[in-house]
Amino acid sequence: MTTPSAISLARHLHETRRELLAHCGTPCAAWYRLSEQERAVAVVEARLVLEALRRADDEQATLRRAKEAQAAVHAFLAAGKPRTPPPFPL
Repeated sequence: MTTPSAISLARHLHETRRELLAHCGTPCAAWYRLSEQERAVAVVEARLVLEALRRADDEQATLRRAKEAQAAVHAFLAAGKPRTPPPFPL
């Protein structure tokens, strides 16, 4: 998935919210009718969503790497490789 710009995401979030509110009977101004301040707030909200997505993606990548490392250790141990003695006396 390509990450959208904050402005594009803000517009789509607003329009999606507007459609949902309209379905519930609550009118909401279209994106092009918002004031500059309202748009700025929407863009900040979109940046928060993008940051949350980035963090979730990082978390998933970390968990995936940990799972792969764990699988590699289990495969190594299951292969019954001879263990070498430690380099120093116990």
